[in-house]
Amino acid sequence: MSNYTSSNEDISKNFIKTLEEDANNAMKLKPPPSWNKLDKITKKNKLFCYAEKFALENKYNASELKMLKMFFLKTLEKGKLNKIKEVNYSVETQDILSIPGLFFNQTTKNFTLRNMDPKHVSTLKSLPSKNGKQKIE
Repeated sequence: MSNYTSSNEDISKNFIKTLEEDANNAMKLKPPPSWNKLDKITKKNKLFCYAEKFALENKYNASELKMLKMFFLKTLEKGKLNKIKEVNYSVETQDILSIPGLFFNQTTKNFTLRNMDPKHVSTLKSLPSKNGKQKIE
């Protein structure tokens, strides 16, 4: 009877090992998600890493770095920085390359996110000219 239980244990251990290997292989084959597929917490962490890198590149002090991190939190809460167009994100390295609409105003010491959408057309262009109609007396 002890041979029977030891063979059952061996079979169950082998089965568990094959399940673990299959799960690991599935994780390796599954491509990493793009920016818009990431959850909010992961986006926040990636933005904080980018903020530190951005602050080092532009030589910002600690208070400006803190302002940038708070700015990223507020923009995520407002539902911005969710589209692929708004954030240049490398799927291979799982790192943010750049944020094209991010600007720092030197006079007010504030960060802003400008709309970089070229599809936006001014409504003034489609209005008729002012001198189109003339009164007849």
